[in-house]
Amino acid sequence: MTREENETLTRVGAGTPMGDLLRRYWWPVGISADAKERPSFVRLLGKTSFSFGTARAAPKCWGRSARTAAPP
Repeated sequence: MTREENETLTRVGAGTPMGDLLRRYWWPVGISADAKERPSFVRLLGKTSFSFGTARAAPKCWGRSARTAAPP
């Protein structure tokens, strides 16, 4: 593998070939059982994000405000 090929495959920042490819998919980074009322931070693909939950509501996905668990 050339140095240029290695750079293309390992860079995942926004606007890079692999970064653009990987951003097309959902990436589970936690489970609902671990969600707390205080935010939990994670760094993925060069971006810091968070998730959280409350006693009355299911945890939400940080990116699309989608439920991360089935309704009770």
